[in-house]
Amino acid sequence: MDYRMKREYLKNKHLNDNTEDEKVLVEDCTNNVFHRWNDQLEILTRICDWYCYMFRFYPDGRLVLQMMNANTKDTDSEWRGKDDCGHLEYHSLDDALIDWLDELKKNEGSYKFDEEIEYIENMKNKCDRSDEKEVVLDRVTNKNTSECCDFVICNNCGRLMLVNLGEDTCPECDCKETFSWANEDSKEMSYENAADLLVKMGYILSDTE
Repeated sequence: MDYRMKREYLKNKHLNDNTEDEKVLVEDCTNNVFHRWNDQLEILTRICDWYCYMFRFYPDGRLVLQMMNANTKDTDSEWRGKDDCGHLEYHSLDDALIDWLDELKKNEGSYKFDEEIEYIENMKNKCDRSDEKEVVLDRVTNKNTSECCDFVICNNCGRLMLVNLGEDTCPECDCKETFSWANEDSKEMSYENAADLLVKMGYILSDTE
């Protein structure tokens, strides 16, 4: 996906298109929910740009979309936790994108959201397969110096994975220091027995998603 909105946001903030400035931009725009630009943020900002919305993230991942007009104030995007409150409230960015899917399909403007629709539909299909075991990516390499590995989730790309013991860089999105333990009771596990243990926990270990 071409991150044209990221370039536009960087330009408007007088930032350069590099990893350091991208991190500054994303953490500022998302209240530290995200640390690097990703496909979901690109789609969100495209939607807001086209439909004239502003967005506001809360540290726990909640998101408010407020339509912009001449009288829009910062307080208009405050979370109210109730229906019919004058703006759109979501508990996560994924929830917001799925909610916008039908609107994007109905859009008859000059810009067609074909790429965004395909992405959201794929994401929605993954969410709908709730009866399937959740995938844990096997990202342990021959550089691992231990018989054990870390069971983590990346707070930037959201992927669950096994990684080399002590690894601090996500092999999926290349973001540093964004790991959290995926399970407090099983932070580290024997790589040899990991597949069986994960199945008992409701996961499946795989090389691909």
